[in-house]
Amino acid sequence: MTRSGSFWDGVEGRTQMPPAARTLGFELIDAHPAAGTITVQFQGTAEFTNPFGQVLGGFLAAMLYDTMGPALLATLPAGWFIETLDLHCFFAAPARALCRSGSSDLP
Repeated sequence: MTRSGSFWDGVEGRTQMPPAARTLGFELIDAHPAAGTITVQFQGTAEFTNPFGQVLGGFLAAMLYDTMGPALLATLPAGWFIETLDLHCFFAAPARALCRSGSSDLP
């Protein structure tokens, strides 16, 4: 069975990934739409850092956004899309430039 929809078309190579996802080094590790779970990975490169080598919070927020959005997108039928109305991020500690992975579970 071929999965379809904007998310699946991008990760399965039928269309290009969005430019923001490519910039962040988005990679799908695992997805279980029926369970509402996803695991993705990003490449936090030196270009995302401040002079102290810490990844800027805006890039981390974008990675979070590109974790939560695809978790929902993976569950939607072809032709459906989502919009984010509000996103709040709080950071507990600085992040260094390296590979980052994230998981999301839908409620």
